[in-house]
Amino acid sequence: MSEDKPLFVFIGNGPVTNLGCEAILRSTVQILQDEFGPCRFVNSPPRYFEPGQLGELGPDVLHAVPPRRVFPNRAWFEFHMRKRMFMLTNGRILLGAKKHALAPFLPAARAVFALGGDNFTLDYSAPWTPFALNRVALRYRKPVVIWGASVGPFDKNPKFERFAAQELSKASLICARESETVAYLKRLGLTHNVRLVADPAFTLEPCAVDIHEARLDVIEGPCIGMNISPLVGRLFWKGTQSWLDAATRNVKRILEVTGLPLLFVPHVVQPGNNDYDFMQQIMERLDSYRDRMAILKPRYDCRQVKWIISKMKLFIGARTHSTIAALSSTVPTISIGYSMKAKGINKDIFGHLDWFVPCEDLQGDALSETVERLLECEGDVRRYLEDFMPAYKQKARDAAKYVRGVI
Repeated sequence: MSEDKPLFVFIGNGPVTNLGCEAILRSTVQILQDEFGPCRFVNSPPRYFEPGQLGELGPDVLHAVPPRRVFPNRAWFEFHMRKRMFMLTNGRILLGAKKHALAPFLPAARAVFALGGDNFTLDYSAPWTPFALNRVALRYRKPVVIWGASVGPFDKNPKFERFAAQELSKASLICARESETVAYLKRLGLTHNVRLVADPAFTLEPCAVDIHEARLDVIEGPCIGMNISPLVGRLFWKGTQSWLDAATRNVKRILEVTGLPLLFVPHVVQPGNNDYDFMQQIMERLDSYRDRMAILKPRYDCRQVKWIISKMKLFIGARTHSTIAALSSTVPTISIGYSMKAKGINKDIFGHLDWFVPCEDLQGDALSETVERLLECEGDVRRYLEDFMPAYKQKARDAAKYVRGVI
């Protein structure tokens, strides 16, 4: 790394086995380089990952990985964070944990970016670690930018919500990726450091794949792309098995009403959270439709998967960044949503929620009926996205101009 280039530190983003995390990282690097010229970047994930899980992004992106098993386990860590109500007045706990990874880069950093998209929510658990990492950066008097994020809501836990509002007020800049977040932060009294942008991954450039070598002949004709996440079952359904039953029923109904082939597109392939394994189970349950189904092997990066998604006639996605790949490619898209982020992005793009199906509505035929309606106006929706997307992508790039204002 050349020392004469400005240094930006990224914290909180996950590995490339989550293509959304990879898309955030790649697009953020490009956006900042477009604004600031040649830069250096240090990417520090929230916990230990093997080097190969973080991807190779070139000589100007260095991965600073925390030590393996910094804490005995997540429950132990969260217990102590709650017990002390985040008494990290100088960030010693996490700074000590990361002294061989992140800390050496902070003195020279121009700004610290909290990446990850939805780390500052209660969707998965209370975001103790992201707030602690922000404290570490503030100890070094560095601008903290919460980048391209959905934030909250925390109202299910009023005590934590008060704490979160205090911590968020200390950020130099919150680049909110949808208006639902902006409205929620305004209710918390936060407006001075909040700017409405778009998710950086909307700007990700696709990369073509040899479809014959990849055995993807199915996308040469009209084809529906679909991403279904096991995470929905674990966190937002009645359990994984119940969700598998419901997902299978919905896929079968879509195959029946459309008559089109379907390509399953995994977007996260991690142990215990693997789209590929989950969608393989659906295919096995629908063996009589096997000639009309295919599944994308998990060997492609986020740019290649975006290119494949761009060939779809219509896309259905549970993973938010799978739908971002589709929408930014002007593919008519249905979002299977469980949180504010998918709802907010749909409202900002379309001005309505016609193409948003909440998880709880998947008991019946809501998804297949939405697919039928979207196919009827597919051409109009595609043309709308073609007109809408250039300005919307510019909102993602404008976030770098707001960063310039705080550094």
